Amino acid sequence: MYRNSTSRVRNRGLLSEPLPIGHGSRQGGKSSTLFYLIYINGLIEKVEESDNGRCIYDINMTSPSVADDMVLVTYSKNGLDRLLKISYEYAGGGF
Repeated sequence: MYRNSTSRVRNRGLLSEPLPIGHGSRQGGKSSTLFYLIYINGLIEKVEESDNGRCIYDINMTSPSVADDMVLVTYSKNGLDRLLKISYEYAGGGF
């Protein structure tokens, strides 16, 4: 974790003033992957336990994930709405 970090934005060749970054870890940093896996595992468990997704044979295919990409797979629009609600609430409803 970093403290007192700043970032700058480049737009059309111009660089912004430094912007404070309140909290987090750097993208590609040594701890970033571990923090992401700890965070996302809980969401994967919640959507898979919801009974709104799909199984192929005995394999739960509700939320296949690779790196930082995730797909929600379900039978119906209502099922997708429920999975999106679970995801939204898991994220704190803040996006």
